[in-house]
Amino acid sequence: MYLLYNAVMLVVSRRKMWKVTTKCRNSLFENLQELHPKEEKKQSCDKCKLMDDCRRILKKKCESLGEENYIIKEESMAIRSKYSALKVKYKFLKRQVKSEEGIESDLTKIGNSTLVEKHKLNMCRLSCVRKFVSDLLDVVFGRDILTNSSMKGIKGASKPPLPENKLNDVMSYTCEKFCVDVGTVRAAVRQKLNICHKSRTIQ
Repeated sequence: MYLLYNAVMLVVSRRKMWKVTTKCRNSLFENLQELHPKEEKKQSCDKCKLMDDCRRILKKKCESLGEENYIIKEESMAIRSKYSALKVKYKFLKRQVKSEEGIESDLTKIGNSTLVEKHKLNMCRLSCVRKFVSDLLDVVFGRDILTNSSMKGIKGASKPPLPENKLNDVMSYTCEKFCVDVGTVRAAVRQKLNICHKSRTIQ
């Protein structure tokens, strides 16, 4: 009988303990359920705040990039206008160079720097040095300058000397062409100047 009583009491105590344990478990679960949404809400608030901060930073960056893009567009327009102006200038200079090349193609250089027309140079007589120098002086200087000039200048006279560079080019070109010395060419120049002076006095 005593054993039966103890067995019954053990069963009753176990049932009570099971009920208490179940109740504690349920209350703990309910408490966890109540706490968990709060944590989620807190985490979601933190995430929203972080996203708002990121959005503000990105907005500022977009604004700064927009300003930089505007500046780049302005600079690009200025560069395009400069390029167009330079292109027009280049075309103009190119046409000018072509026209000058067309003019210079009719000229040839004698000596170091003197330019003469090709067809006039080809018309100079080649039968002798004297005739060639006479014709070449007419081509380079012209009859008026030869009439009113001297070879080296005369003291007390109004006749200036011929331009030295051109005269040296004439003499060096003639020396190379006819393989003669400078004295022969200089004598031909003096003879030409004397003829021009005499023709002036006769007129």
